[in-house]
Amino acid sequence: MLRLRIISFLILLPVSTGMIVSCAGSIYPDVERGTEYYFREGFPEVRISALGFLDAKNKGIIRIAADLVNESLIYREEEGITFAEIGIEIRVVGTEQTDHSETFTTSLKIDRNYEGYEASPGLVQFKKEMNAPPGRYEIHHSVVDLTSNKNTTRTTETFIPDPAADQVHLTSVQLLGKYRDTYWPVTTYDVSTANDSIRFVFQVTNNRPETPLTVVSKLLRFDADTDPARP
Repeated sequence: MLRLRIISFLILLPVSTGMIVSCAGSIYPDVERGTEYYFREGFPEVRISALGFLDAKNKGIIRIAADLVNESLIYREEEGITFAEIGIEIRVVGTEQTDHSETFTTSLKIDRNYEGYEASPGLVQFKKEMNAPPGRYEIHHSVVDLTSNKNTTRTTETFIPDPAADQVHLTSVQLLGKYRDTYWPVTTYDVSTANDSIRFVFQVTNNRPETPLTVVSKLLRFDADTDPARP
């Protein structure tokens, strides 16, 4: 009988220990930073992150989080209510070890007075979990402003390990920020000071229980960019 050992890691760090962030214009090689800022005037601004993992029954899941900037939307008024309306499309496309693909669509109305979720005012966060077999995936997250008909698409990658493979697997890492006892996915490489701690979530699988694993992790620290912003 196949014995699969799955280890899920939660690494907790207080923000005050020195998570130093920088402006988007700086370049730090070999640092995984998540989605960057690609602002285009008049277009919806969206940032995404995705994590592939196995649940307790060895079923593959992709957990997707997206932040939408309120002020990047076009608002209209109907019957005394001012709101924006958006369409969301998420496409999951297998690129290695699988040809699985799936598309999810929905639409949302956002009230003009909505201030965003607590950890990041001014943002609307959309979260979705999708079932998928093991393999490597591209996730394409599109948002269309249904008032202006302008569309923005962001793409990221993730990996779901094969529970039957005779090798050790390490998933991608998802960053969460804690605000008032709730952890929220962080979709960019900088962390709001509203969070009192951060959590790194990843998963290791090992089909060789007789061979213990040692997981070593560390933070890379770098100086903040103090140069004046470019015009």
